[in-house]
Amino acid sequence: MKTRTSNSLKATILPPFVKVMGGFNGYSSPRGAFRMSHVGAACLALMAASQVSFAAQLSLSQVPAGNGSSEPAPNVILTVDDSGSMDWDVTTGSTTITTGKKIDLLKDALKTTFGDGTSNSGIIPDGRIRLAWQAMHDNNSSISSNGAKSIKLGAKNSIKPFVGGGTGSHRANFNAFVNSLTASNGTPSHQMMKNVITYLNAPANKDNPWATNPGSTTQAYLGCRRAYHIFMTDGAWNSQGTIRPSNGDSNSQTLGDGTAYNPTANTSKVFADNYGNNTSKASTLADLAFSGWARDLQNGAAGTTQTNSAGSSISGNTANIPNGIRPLIKKIGNETFSTTTCGSSCIVTPEYWNPKNNPSTWQGVTQFTIGFGTGAVNWPYQKVSNAPETLTTPLFTTTTASHINARVTAADWDYNNNSTSTTASEKNYLGDFSRLVQGELTWPDVYPGTTSTSTLSANQEDVRTAELWHAALNGRGKFFPAKSAQALNDAFDQILNTVLQDTSTPLVSIATSSSFLRTGLNAYIAGYNALKYSGSLSARPLDATTGAIGASEVWNAATQLDAITTANLANRTVISYSGTAGIAWKTYTSLPTAQKTKLNQNSSGTADSNGQNRVDYIRGDKTKELTTTNTSGIFRERDSRLGDIVNSNIWYTGKPASGYTENGYATFRGTGTGGKGGRDPMVYIGANDGMLHGFSATTGAEKIAYIPQGIAEGGLRKLTDTGYTHQYFVDGSPFAGDAYIGSTPSWKTVLTGTLGAGGKGYFVLDVTDPSTFSESNAASLVIFDTTATTDGDIGHIMSPPVVDDAIANKSRQVVKMNGGRWAVVLGNGVNSTNEAPVLLVQYLDGDKSIKKITPCAQPTSGACTYKGTNGLGAPALIDLNGDGTVDIAYAGDLKGNVWKFDLTSATDSAWKVSFSDTTNPLGRPFFIAKQGAQSFTAAPFWMAHPMGGVMVAIGTGQNLTDADQSDTTSTQTLYALWDNSTFTSTLSAVTMTDATPVNVAADTGVPTTLVQQTLTSTQVDSDGTNYFTSSSNGVAYSTQSTTDRGWYLNWTLAGERVLQNIRGFSGQKIMIQSMIPKTGSSSGGGETCSPSATTERNFQTVLNMFNGTPPKTPVFAFVDTSMSNTNTTKIEGKAGDTTLINNSDGSKIKLISSNCAVGQECAAKDFFPGAFVGARANWRVIQ
Repeated sequence: MKTRTSNSLKATILPPFVKVMGGFNGYSSPRGAFRMSHVGAACLALMAASQVSFAAQLSLSQVPAGNGSSEPAPNVILTVDDSGSMDWDVTTGSTTITTGKKIDLLKDALKTTFGDGTSNSGIIPDGRIRLAWQAMHDNNSSISSNGAKSIKLGAKNSIKPFVGGGTGSHRANFNAFVNSLTASNGTPSHQMMKNVITYLNAPANKDNPWATNPGSTTQAYLGCRRAYHIFMTDGAWNSQGTIRPSNGDSNSQTLGDGTAYNPTANTSKVFADNYGNNTSKASTLADLAFSGWARDLQNGAAGTTQTNSAGSSISGNTANIPNGIRPLIKKIGNETFSTTTCGSSCIVTPEYWNPKNNPSTWQGVTQFTIGFGTGAVNWPYQKVSNAPETLTTPLFTTTTASHINARVTAADWDYNNNSTSTTASEKNYLGDFSRLVQGELTWPDVYPGTTSTSTLSANQEDVRTAELWHAALNGRGKFFPAKSAQALNDAFDQILNTVLQDTSTPLVSIATSSSFLRTGLNAYIAGYNALKYSGSLSARPLDATTGAIGASEVWNAATQLDAITTANLANRTVISYSGTAGIAWKTYTSLPTAQKTKLNQNSSGTADSNGQNRVDYIRGDKTKELTTTNTSGIFRERDSRLGDIVNSNIWYTGKPASGYTENGYATFRGTGTGGKGGRDPMVYIGANDGMLHGFSATTGAEKIAYIPQGIAEGGLRKLTDTGYTHQYFVDGSPFAGDAYIGSTPSWKTVLTGTLGAGGKGYFVLDVTDPSTFSESNAASLVIFDTTATTDGDIGHIMSPPVVDDAIANKSRQVVKMNGGRWAVVLGNGVNSTNEAPVLLVQYLDGDKSIKKITPCAQPTSGACTYKGTNGLGAPALIDLNGDGTVDIAYAGDLKGNVWKFDLTSATDSAWKVSFSDTTNPLGRPFFIAKQGAQSFTAAPFWMAHPMGGVMVAIGTGQNLTDADQSDTTSTQTLYALWDNSTFTSTLSAVTMTDATPVNVAADTGVPTTLVQQTLTSTQVDSDGTNYFTSSSNGVAYSTQSTTDRGWYLNWTLAGERVLQNIRGFSGQKIMIQSMIPKTGSSSGGGETCSPSATTERNFQTVLNMFNGTPPKTPVFAFVDTSMSNTNTTKIEGKAGDTTLINNSDGSKIKLISSNCAVGQECAAKDFFPGAFVGARANWRVIQ
């Protein structure tokens, strides 16, 4: 190992003659412009495995890793109305029943959403929330004498984990409560709201609802546990008595985090009303909601004295719980809720005071309200001038008053100012909300009588229904109007899903729909529910200037799939492969014998005559799922038709984008006759429902679904088993490119799909024209499928695809070979039968044969030094002379070998491994990583070296097995290697003279010809971002045999590794994404507010490709401008911060995250203070 202080590598600008087909080198040139005799280019790819064991195959993970810990289950308190009016009809609001009694419809909705008392029933998995409940009159005294009247500490209805398990379980007790509900008496809404605040303000004791385990003698508290109140009523309140925190929302006060609240300030006055501020009138519900949210209910001060379930009085101070709740910001930055009146002088609402956001970090309670029936949604308004109004004029109808323009309907008061939305949960912030913010309206007087007990007319009592909306806003939740039974069910469903989303949001991948960022650009986000193994894929708006991901969804593919009626499932295009041709996958009897045999077997492998039923199930039929309402069902109940999407990344195809110039490609790319420039843009992704899905990028409609042959003949049937245990199916990442193929050649867009840990092999589909996707065209859509192969050299292909850095939707693995044939070139992956490293050249034309290049004897990869727990990763392919054909390839394997392949001959029988010796006549590695147990699992990067030859950068690391996730002992390394071979070329041929491998033969560790760079120090920005600096040791390249051959950098953090492809940044700089994977099962470890080091961590490092030194000009945008950017090379981002984009004017590079919950706007962090520079300034990363 050498360390130098001088830097002998000059800042050389390479001549623009290298045609790139492997990794982005920062230089571009016209095709065929090669004029030099020495050019380099190199790259490699990788898979993963340990050098410790060379015999046994890897036990690939079949369950996504969890965080090793989980956010605490939230406290949820449910209040339901069982007053006398709940015995009335939901539609007419009278005792004449035409549609259904509200109380019966309520009980049905509660059982649908919260379940029937059995484990995991309803929409809430066991343990995901902690539930308490209360009702308005007799409060379920039939359960026990300590029923729901006041949510007594330790009572059956008090906070406990919501789990099933038979009689006496919390779910069973809640179900008994629901069954016992009857309608009678008044509507004491104030008391119900007060009960919640009192209960959550309990003194520290074993039954405190904030305790980690209420009822346990050990009092432990987590400062990040949330609390929610779901308040459901059918109309106006009465019987309020003397409940008060006075006029809670109009009193100046200090919030739980120390922020001052001024009820008259323009920025926050929307929360305040003018009522409940004297001794004769009680508080409004909005006052109570604001007080419950604004106060820190567990700050160590005196708690509210109360009686527990044993009749003992509990008093004293509350638990002094740290304020560790994570703010929920669903609209970043300021927002203007404009009206036609305020014009250019509209009040601007800051992020903190926007009711869409919940900035609280303290132990308060978030309010969700539901108004059930027509009486709960017809509200009056009040002008700011207090001029007389007709109290019967509704707040949200098409009725127009002279002082209000453009009154909107209930279908338009929308969260995102999107008047076409029909999602009830998003309709809180349009229409009169804007007028309230701007001061054109005020909240109506809920006490129009002389005192709080004055007798009111029916119209005057209706004033009080506006409290539901106001209380929800004041409690930073949402109001849900529910005029029907279905709307009530939907309200509970959406509230509970919001609660679950707020406390757990696992996401997987992100892509953007263009290589340029522009207004209206979409981000496509895929993910999964780790508990129900359902998937999601949605389009979200991406702000062209800020890079922020919008809160709303443009479309959601899972929602659309789940909306298909059973009858219309026949219209889905689902295809597979018979072994010789593509086939429609619809009728069991028409499937190949091997598929029929498996699909007709139950979980024990016995034929059961349910083959067609299983086919129907896989296609989406839910009629035979075993559910609480379908007890005769025979198959597993699914949460969604779209299976979980875990390791598969999104691939976007728009207009043809490969940039070829020959064979009429310009026509193919155009929109005229024969052109595909106007084809429907698509997004493709694999899911663990056994399918690769293709969705319209514009609408989200599914256009095609492909079931690989090996999946259909293998474990697909297991998806129907009621005892199903998760496993991967189509979990690899697809990629696409254009190729000139066919018996009568023409341009085609071909998509290659892999199964990842779900199976061996790959398949290739013709996705040229989505308008041709149909089951009747299956034979022409499937080019071939190797997923059922017995070829001993094909394994699980798990490498990320190699993508063109300048053209985001072009794969570098779909190429033309010397000899003129088009092919997909892949590494053979892990766990092949022969366990050898093999480069696969899969021809796309003619007989579609496979050419294999390996250091192990063919045709069966016989005995050789490099076999055993091995396999090759994705290759980097290089065109040296610009003739459009591949000449060399680099790739890495599981044993830490970097291979170079000579593909220069026009005859494929002459293709070979570049280096060899007498011991290994078929080939030896160009380089062997010897820093402990290292393997390669991501593609490398290459640039032409200034002194000739190729510079290759590659990082080590793997994450294939459960043990890999928690590996914190092995040191992983970034290598940059100079292959100083020489090349002589013409426009039609290349002759290569290999030099020597990097001299590893005599080394026991890192080769002495590599110079070490080191990470030296850490500094923390004012926003908490970690930055790292590194060394600048010189690397001396020369023509002498003793020349340095590159450099290396060891990662210093335990578990850090490189799993993604290295990328070009600008000029001679490269960017390396390293990570520390999350660990544990999908259910995680225990509840915690301080996730352990096993939570995923992501890093971006920028270094000079040739010497590993820090950039000479700053590449990071600090928030704290006083920080030093000298030698800063590395940043730690949030989990999921893996995507870089240019903003619309090219002035900044933004780092955006895929971990962005629906309904939450997510900001992009400034990464680099300028645009990508060099020959490809428009370079975009899509990963």
